[in-house]
Amino acid sequence: MFLTSFVILGLMKSIIYPVAMNTDASTALALLASLPFSLTDVARLMLELVEGSGGSSVRKKEALLLHCRRVIALGCEAEHLATQTVSFSKAVAETLRVKADRSALTLRDIRSFTQRMMRDVPDLAARPMRSMTTADCAAVLEKVFLSPSQRRHARAILSGVFTVAWKKGWCAHNPVRLVDVPRVTEREIVPLRIEEVRRLLRTAEREEFSPCAAGVVMMLYGGIRPYEVRRLTWGDVDWEEGEVRIRPRQSKTGGGRQVPLSRSVLAWLRSYYPQGAERESVFICPPDWNRRWRALRSAAGFQTWRQDVLRHTFASYHAKMFHDWGRLQAAMGHRDGTLLQTRYVHTQGIRGCEVRAFWELAA
Repeated sequence: MFLTSFVILGLMKSIIYPVAMNTDASTALALLASLPFSLTDVARLMLELVEGSGGSSVRKKEALLLHCRRVIALGCEAEHLATQTVSFSKAVAETLRVKADRSALTLRDIRSFTQRMMRDVPDLAARPMRSMTTADCAAVLEKVFLSPSQRRHARAILSGVFTVAWKKGWCAHNPVRLVDVPRVTEREIVPLRIEEVRRLLRTAEREEFSPCAAGVVMMLYGGIRPYEVRRLTWGDVDWEEGEVRIRPRQSKTGGGRQVPLSRSVLAWLRSYYPQGAERESVFICPPDWNRRWRALRSAAGFQTWRQDVLRHTFASYHAKMFHDWGRLQAAMGHRDGTLLQTRYVHTQGIRGCEVRAFWELAA
């Protein structure tokens, strides 16, 4: 009886199992009808999926299927993110759009530096943002920009482009953040001595240079940047509050501020205040400012000139006279006092009598 039952079970297995296998195979082939894969291809893919995802140790069928579905879902999401990107040139265009409210100088630098990168690295413009690595970014900066100061500025601009791309979901992170910041040795900008200040002001008051005098006074006694003073109009001077308003569109950094001026400096400026109903819209600096300003400096005996020396002169004499770092920081438009104290203020060798004489010149 036992032998008979065993034979019957064996016969049933030999008949039913192949039928079940054929049914599974037929169903699988029907599911794969629209795809160019064979059952062997699918079996190999499943083995690669299980082995590559660490599922080999999972023995239960239900648990293994759940594991595979989770891996497939994560892979689909990663593939979607990997294809959601734009080219570097499109990311630059979006950066300029997003930062359209920044100063003209900032936008000019973004255009200039990124165009130079795309010119000197021909395939950069079309390169997908998501594909770029920290090594790629470092290589671009090293190839295009020779001096450490240029690379430092270019790194900041490139980082800004990647930050915009990251916020848009066009890259997984900002690879520029891991690029070493080039070390720049700043050359000390020594403030003008009192005799140099006197010579400069005397020259500015000469008839042929008097249209430039108001701008010189604002740079020297307000610490206003050369770039900013060129964009100011007389309407930006608040005579009642005793200050000059630097609007965001006029500022180098894109942030507005109020620069206080002493009563004596305001009185000095009033002597150059134009007449007429439209005077509020008149620019403080005359047309052809750059040429006139160079000519004034040359006439005053300056053979060489550092761009921000009047700003440094103001900061140094202000610090030596008033010892008010908070007020000076606000006037200079710095976010913190570190840059002010490490780069702008140089009071070594400036005597107290020179400091008093500097402020008395504006009295």
